[in-house]
Amino acid sequence: MIFFRFSGRRNRAYFAKVLGVTVVLDGVILFSTQNVHIPVTVVLLLIANLPAISAAARRLHDIDLSAHWLWISPLLGAIWYFDWVLFHPATGSSLTCVLFHAALLFLLFKEGDRHRNQFGRPDIRYSEE
Repeated sequence: MIFFRFSGRRNRAYFAKVLGVTVVLDGVILFSTQNVHIPVTVVLLLIANLPAISAAARRLHDIDLSAHWLWISPLLGAIWYFDWVLFHPATGSSLTCVLFHAALLFLLFKEGDRHRNQFGRPDIRYSEE
């Protein structure tokens, strides 16, 4: 399925559409699973976010970056969580998380390469022109 493919390239318009649908779907899941055990909610959110993660990986390929940059996000989240559990007040890890995610969001919406790069040709099916 195209939603779970991590190779190739995608442009900003496609990524914005997938991200918008994912945000709405996440809201519906969170609202409808308020009285359900947390592991069920986490599994549903992971499944619902797979298309957005796939689109983000292909979006990074469009600007000639490896999708491995996406691994930093859960690692920073884990560091922030354990820092918050141990030290409760906001520390430098909170600022690091915010700055990294702001930079990642900038990269995801940056204009892609107009020429062929190591990840293939530009996605012409969803042209931004």
